[in-house]
Amino acid sequence: MGGSFSADFNYQDALLADTTRSYSKPLNEEPEEGFGIPRRCNLAVKQGSIVETYNTDKVKAATLWEIFNIGLDTYRDKDFLATRAFTPLNGAAPTPLGPENTRIKNYRPSGYVERPDGSILRGDYVGVNFTDVNAASLALARGLISRGLAAPKQNVGIFSVNRPEWIVAALACFSHSMTVISLYPTLGPNAIEFIIEHGETPVVVVSRENLSMLFSVLKNKPSVAQTLKTVVVIDTLFGGRYGNTLDGVSAETVAEGKALGVLVLGMSELIAAGSDAAVAAEVPLTVPTADDLAFIMYTSGTTGDPKGVMLSHRNVVSTVAGLKPLLEQNQAAFARYFSFLPLAHIYETVVQAVIWCRGGIVYFSQGDTRFLADDLKLVRPTLMPGVPRIYQKFYQKIFQIVDAQNIFKRWYIYRAYNYQTAQLRTQQALDPTYDGRVFQAMREKIGLDAVKIIVNGAAPCPPYLVEFLRVLSNAWVTQGYGLTETSAASSISLIDDPHVGECGPPTPVNDLRLADIPDMGYTSAANPPTGEILFCGPNTFVGYYKNESATAEAYYVDKQGRRWLRTGDVGRWNPNGTISIIDRKKNMIKLGQGEYIALEKVEDIYGRCPVVGQVWIYGNGYKNSVVSVVVPDATALHGFATQQGWWSADRLPAPTGPLSVEFRHATKALLEDPARRRAVTDWVLAEMRKSEKGLYGFEKVKAVYVEGLIDAMGQGFTEENECLTPTMKKRRKQLTDKYIPVLSQLYEALGEPAKKGEHW
Repeated sequence: MGGSFSADFNYQDALLADTTRSYSKPLNEEPEEGFGIPRRCNLAVKQGSIVETYNTDKVKAATLWEIFNIGLDTYRDKDFLATRAFTPLNGAAPTPLGPENTRIKNYRPSGYVERPDGSILRGDYVGVNFTDVNAASLALARGLISRGLAAPKQNVGIFSVNRPEWIVAALACFSHSMTVISLYPTLGPNAIEFIIEHGETPVVVVSRENLSMLFSVLKNKPSVAQTLKTVVVIDTLFGGRYGNTLDGVSAETVAEGKALGVLVLGMSELIAAGSDAAVAAEVPLTVPTADDLAFIMYTSGTTGDPKGVMLSHRNVVSTVAGLKPLLEQNQAAFARYFSFLPLAHIYETVVQAVIWCRGGIVYFSQGDTRFLADDLKLVRPTLMPGVPRIYQKFYQKIFQIVDAQNIFKRWYIYRAYNYQTAQLRTQQALDPTYDGRVFQAMREKIGLDAVKIIVNGAAPCPPYLVEFLRVLSNAWVTQGYGLTETSAASSISLIDDPHVGECGPPTPVNDLRLADIPDMGYTSAANPPTGEILFCGPNTFVGYYKNESATAEAYYVDKQGRRWLRTGDVGRWNPNGTISIIDRKKNMIKLGQGEYIALEKVEDIYGRCPVVGQVWIYGNGYKNSVVSVVVPDATALHGFATQQGWWSADRLPAPTGPLSVEFRHATKALLEDPARRRAVTDWVLAEMRKSEKGLYGFEKVKAVYVEGLIDAMGQGFTEENECLTPTMKKRRKQLTDKYIPVLSQLYEALGEPAKKGEHW
């Protein structure tokens, strides 16, 4: 596989040997004991200060409402938001939503073309322009305020997958100084209940597929209705041009809401009311200031109740402003943006705000990851956001296809790949012949043939994966780093930086420094300097909502009175003035024999193995070794099971897209057979051994449990079972709780049984 070639190159040595460039500079300050001197990117040093506002020739935008108006004023009649329309049968008008279809379990209206699994087929993308979005947003805000349902400075919840109406609702809030509280179903009913009450949320805008969860919260805890007064259901907005009559609000839904103590309204009804000229005159704009809250974003967390991260307009807009000089070198990259990462998180929200003022079109996915590839090929984005897990899927699938070719084709593709990676490593241009003959067809197959910029965020992207994306796309692949508390990107790699394995210098909006962690061996005085990453700048959050103690713990205040946000991430300053994420304070474990292991590093290495779909490494201070839970790659498992004669390719074809129910049942049944489970486990472990180059003996897994319960995407760790966050990070506590019985068995088989008093 391609990873074997990438592993032969030491990315870190190349990065640490580069002393010819410098992308940031230390500030002229005396060092503080236990802390490194802050550094600032070259652009901010040249300007003499860090950036706070998004500046154009005409305005200095300090709020998200002003950011949107830059786009509105410039691109008024240009398509802005697009989604795939529902497909009616034979072109006929679909049947409106009836009383029997008011709940999610019956979300199957008649009159639509359905796939075999019952999901509704979508057609072409249909767009709506800046002017119509602006009119709908203003009218929605006026409709809410004129009826006394909301008021400036109040919190409004949005509980929906990404879609144009999400943006309409958010802009409605921004136009009248209301604060958006983002909700998403994978938080679970208990967290939804907590957020509505804790966030003092009188109005929730909800899409129909989430209405049942919202109603169940009201049923299970009627006191929630003391806070939540109005439910606005996203319905047939924009004249029904998306064909979504299935989103209509029935009388039965209104009655059910009334019985639960809430008023249920359709979004289109409120927009119609707010469009009235008399109402418009009565409800003037109440635009926000830079210090008003734009969002309260509740982080999913791993323990306890979610924490509400308060982000002001200044916080978010400063991040957008910080990205402007870094991204505006390629205006063509903003033509088509593909939105599939959740808008309930700051990463997606900030990127979209960049698009708002750059005149691009936001194409929304269907909201179902099973059909992500179909959407992607239709959009052919010029700007592609993602997270390592998505890109790793591209990597595995591409090389599985390559390895299935005849020997000559396989040799030629690997030759091309090796040549292109060698070009990157020696900082030379990619070969156009290899690119045209080999990689152009690959990127066309997955819809990345027009991409100009690929952005990775949410988690560090392994170097081999960045290199793969550069070869595959022949585009700029940038690695960003930040937190919800820093309004997303706080550092980002630059277009003229040839290295991988780092996240660039600080953005022009904040300074960065390192704090010593002596017990882990990280110090700012080392060469190269290491330590916990701290940020200071206008993008760092206001605080945690109604949680002063957690806010105080999040910051370090220096001698000059500046507040530095503690990230919990361990960084390394590279000689070229960029930062690399090398560890996590909480993800470093110490084994019983005293050796430290960085869990994510080990997972990255095993994750390159072609038979590994997902991998979680576990260890603790009471044990002398680490073990693993592995979700096998579906295609690789099919090949092995077919080779063993357990499955027939005729009866159970190899997967080419979302996994069928039959395939998932067959996987479960296969691993319920003890003899076959042993064979699969031995096979998985043997293949993982081939990917262990670079690991010390104590870092290598000693035993593996193969997970057989998978979803349509082939995942065993999911948001639904609370093992992944919505940005696809592993939730280690939940994984430990889920697999404690399995872990106990694995350690017992290794001669390290659980003992009284051990904490797992």
